[in-house]
Amino acid sequence: PMRDVEGRPIEVKVRRPLGLHALTEAGSNDAEPDDKRLPPPDQEAPIRAAERADDLLEAGDIEGAAIWRAILDAIEELQRGPEPGEMVN
Repeated sequence: PMRDVEGRPIEVKVRRPLGLHALTEAGSNDAEPDDKRLPPPDQEAPIRAAERADDLLEAGDIEGAAIWRAILDAIEELQRGPEPGEMVN
């Protein structure tokens, strides 16, 4: 198993961001025909956060469930994209 700088075991998870396209010499796959486009990646982060919140709630850990609901809200906020007229960094 991998360890962090302090020697604690860690698990590394890779999640692909939404809305990105593969770049090729012809452009991005957004400009390609539907039958040639890559499918969107699975989005497991919101599902895992919701499952963890539910598990903690069932176990009676109200505070832990609230924290995971806040994490879920943050994930959804990051995935939603900008509103019309909203400033983007």
